[in-house]
Amino acid sequence: MFLLEFGLVHRGCIANELSRAVPNVRMIAVGGFVVENRGADEIIALDNPTESDIESAMDFLRSADIIKEVSVIEVSPDRAFIHLVSNAGPQVGYCSEAVERNRCHKIGLEIQHGGVEQWRVRATDRPYVESLVEDLKGMGELKYHKISEEGSWEELIAGRGQA
Repeated sequence: MFLLEFGLVHRGCIANELSRAVPNVRMIAVGGFVVENRGADEIIALDNPTESDIESAMDFLRSADIIKEVSVIEVSPDRAFIHLVSNAGPQVGYCSEAVERNRCHKIGLEIQHGGVEQWRVRATDRPYVESLVEDLKGMGELKYHKISEEGSWEELIAGRGQA
C-alpha cells in the first residue's frame, strides 16, 4: 500500500483561488458535484473564520465571473459553510478526477490553505501514485509531494489527520 500526500496550486480552480484570496483561513472542501459546463456545485467550510474572513471570502466569490450562485448556508462557533455553484471548472481538470483516474483512494477531505490544495490519497500499487504525481504537475504548481508506505487502510474509513 502506498500513501501520497500532496499540495498543489491548482490552476483555474475557484476554491484554490479563494484560498489564495483569503490565505490565513483554512478551508475544508466538504463535498461537491461536477455540473453542466464542467462547473461545480460545492460546499466549502471556513475553519475558525472571523466576520472579516467570511466577508472577504464572499466578496471574492461574488466578484468571480464563473460564480453563478453563492451563499453562506450556516455559521457555527468554529466554521462558516459556503455553498457555491460555478458555471465553469479548471481547464486542467479537478484533482478528484485525477485521483480517480489514477486508481487512488481519497483519505479524509480536501484542504485549502494558504493558496495550496492539500490531499492525502492511498493506492494499492506505487505506479498509481507516481502516475498521479505526473498528472498533478500538469494541473498547476506542485508545491510538495511525499510517497510513503506508512499508515493503514483504516484511514480511508476514519479520515485521520483531516478536519
